[in-house]
Order: sequence, then structure tokens, then C-alpha cells
Amino acid sequence: LIKSEKQDYPKDPVPPREAIFKDIKRKREGKDSFQSVVLDKKRGIIIARATISVKLENHVAYNQAKHVADFDLTVLKDFVHLEIIEKLFTSVISKVESYDYVSTIRGCNMFEEEFHLWLKRGALLINDINVNRLYFDEVNWELMERWREEGRKRAVEEDITMVSFEECPKEIIDEYAKLYTQIGNLIPFEEEEEEELIETAETRRTRERIRREKGEFWLTLITKEEDGSISGLTEIVYDPVKSYLAYQMLTGVSPEYRQRGLGKWLKAEMLFKMKEKLPKVIAIHTGNAKINAPMMSINKRMGFRTVLKVKCFSMKL
Repeated sequence: LIKSEKQDYPKDPVPPREAIFKDIKRKREGKDSFQSVVLDKKRGIIIARATISVKLENHVAYNQAKHVADFDLTVLKDFVHLEIIEKLFTSVISKVESYDYVSTIRGCNMFEEEFHLWLKRGALLINDINVNRLYFDEVNWELMERWREEGRKRAVEEDITMVSFEECPKEIIDEYAKLYTQIGNLIPFEEEEEEELIETAETRRTRERIRREKGEFWLTLITKEEDGSISGLTEIVYDPVKSYLAYQMLTGVSPEYRQRGLGKWLKAEMLFKMKEKLPKVIAIHTGNAKINAPMMSINKRMGFRTVLKVKCFSMKL
């Protein structure tokens, strides 16, 4: 897995083993997970690994997506062969047959051989994603300062306030959850097969608790209009175990408040907050659907660049 990380992100430092083990554990929380590997005995290394995970009742998304099993495949670039991939795929897929509530398998991959296997089995392409990185030494800080100042000027003129929090304030949590749901469901997908995102006060508190227990830093910025309505949001997650990286999560502005530069202001302010609060971070990681043109445009101007291209598939059992 360390070799795979360096293969995909050559500019990053070597990830600490603790971070790799934590990521494996995270992916298995609230799930039954089954794994198969291919070992190159001559070299003494694992060259490919496949995992399939089934959500259990204590998983945060069980009620919403229990029917979906998540497939994950990692292959070292020099060993990407259809025979290896198909063997791994078949071996783990069989593990979910005893879960009568699972009807769909989904996964995201980056090699043509993997795409071919999904399509061969009748899967649908549901998303085409650019995995993007913004390295701090490549940021146009003058442009970010301009976006920040333009946002602050508009905020004074239109009585907009920006609020930051790690734990969502009780008095706004219901409205925030409603906006989060709205923005999350506006993200475009290639196929209309994604389940509706439903955020509630309860799911927000559950996710806050989980991130606290993991020692992660989850920062959210929101904009509030003159009447108190929440108009936009952006959020990042930081895990000190992988101290050089922050993860850009959901960003968006409610449709009725768009075309006012709020998205640019939120993103710029968050960038400066990360620079201040997370001095070890050298890059921000995010993923964007290729058909999500507005967010792709903002990210490109910020300096994000595509480091991987990934296709996501969904297959009925």
C-alpha cells in the first residue's frame, strides 16, 4: 500500500505505516470486510489487493445504503493484468452472497483493464472523477488574497457573516443539515443511480463523534445572510497521522445565493485558515466529477491539478 501511494502521488512524502493501518481500519468500521491478495513470491511483495465491504447495522449509512457493497482494488502499476484483476474480483464478490440485503456492488478504479472488467460484467459507469491536488507551493496566493478581500467587501455591503466551527452550533444544526443535504444532492453524476444524500442533526453529531474519536480535525465554514439564512458551506478534514495532507470535502452555495462570489470566498478563506492552523500541510486532496464544471473551474483557478483519473462503476448482483 505504501508503494501504491507513492505510485499515485509521487510528490508526497512516504506515508507513515500508522496512516496506512489507520486508513484500512477506517474503511472497515461498521462493516464486514473480506480481502484477497496476490503475492509475488519471487520479489516477496503483495502486488494486488481486493477488498469488498458490507455495511452493518451500526454503520452510519446503513439505513440509506445497506444494499451497496463497496469494492476496492489496489494494483501496482507494473502488474496490471486482466487475469489478476478478474481473479481477485471473483474471489471477493462471492463473499457477499450470504448478505440477502446486498443487491449492488460499487467501486472506483483507474486502469483500463479494470474498466474493461466492470463493463464485461454489465456494470454502469456512474461517475468519471478527477482526483485533484493543490500543493501549497503552487498556490497563487495573490489571487487567493484578492478573492478573500472581494468576499469580505461584499459581506460588509450585504451584511453577510462567515462562521467557522468544528462542532455545529445547536441553534443552526437543523438548518445546516438541510443545506448540506441540498448541496450534496446537487452534485452531478454520470448516471442517476446515486442514493439521495440525507444529512440530519443526528448524522452530523454521529460523524462529529467518530472524527473526535479518531483524533481528526474537521473544520467547516458557512456564510449567513442578513436574515440569518445559511447560504454556503465548505469543509476540510485533517488527520494528524498523515500530517502533510488535508482533505477538501463538500463545498457549495445554495442556488438562490449563487453568482455573488460566495464559493470563491469560502474556498479562499479556508485556504488561509489551513495555512494558519495546519502548518504541516503541504497539499489539499479532493475529487470532482468531470461534469461538475463550476467547481472544476474554481479549483483550476486556485491551482488544483489532476493527479489521477478515476471511473466509478455500479453493478447489480
